[in-house]
Amino acid sequence: METIFIALSNKSGIACASDRDHTIYQLSKKLPLALAVSPSSPIPWNRIIEQYKLTGGPEEKKEFSDYATHFLSFLSTIPVDKSWKINSNDSSKLLFMGYGKDDLFPCIYEVSIIVKTDKIIYEERISNLKKIAHGHTADISIIGNVNGVSTLIWGANNDTRLTIPAYLSWHFETYKNRVIEKFKDSEFADYVNKKLELFDDLEYAFDHTDFIKNDMELKVLSGIDSFSIEDLVTASETLVNAEVRLKHLFSGGKEDLHVSKEIAVITRTEGVTWIKHSLFAL
Repeated sequence: METIFIALSNKSGIACASDRDHTIYQLSKKLPLALAVSPSSPIPWNRIIEQYKLTGGPEEKKEFSDYATHFLSFLSTIPVDKSWKINSNDSSKLLFMGYGKDDLFPCIYEVSIIVKTDKIIYEERISNLKKIAHGHTADISIIGNVNGVSTLIWGANNDTRLTIPAYLSWHFETYKNRVIEKFKDSEFADYVNKKLELFDDLEYAFDHTDFIKNDMELKVLSGIDSFSIEDLVTASETLVNAEVRLKHLFSGGKEDLHVSKEIAVITRTEGVTWIKHSLFAL
């Protein structure tokens, strides 16, 4: 069963929810620091994180990304089992959530790992640090497929956004052929042909679908910006539960019907606070 994990953040803090146990882990008793992983990954995260805690965990770091670097450095020392092969992008995704020493507002650092034959490494070039600040006052981070509720967040799911350009491209080809036929015997034929050949219909379509997606996301984030920490908890839990129910509905009842299994809050003053949790995550 695929994991559904959603984290919402603004200046108040981070609230995150998952429909699976063993998704959210507290990395330090002293620091506001948590980690979200995919429990469907073949990597035994609960055992590895327990070993990490036994080392004492990280000391306080000025830069939030240094916490991730510290954990990933430890991770690279873990002997790799050949059964740890990762088959999806979500299984390779790690989300570090919390605050650096001087951060007033929360950060989420997203990295992807690669399981080599001898060790686990991460792809630094595609890591993504998302810091809440005056120019970026809210954020949504996800692990798993959330096609059901993605229309509420981005206006359309990934399948729809990928279908639209191909659909528009087909219509453009039809239109182009009609225009070429119309002007083929005129003095403007060469000009029209060149203009139509230079026009990149797929790029045009992707640009517009991206614009609509980003515009919708900005509107949603402007609402999340005003949420209290209690609102963030309610919203993240509701989105996860809605996605579970929609998957159950769309599968004709084949998908398991359940509710959020883990919910946590990370704030500057309180650190990691559990609303609902798996015992293994303590």
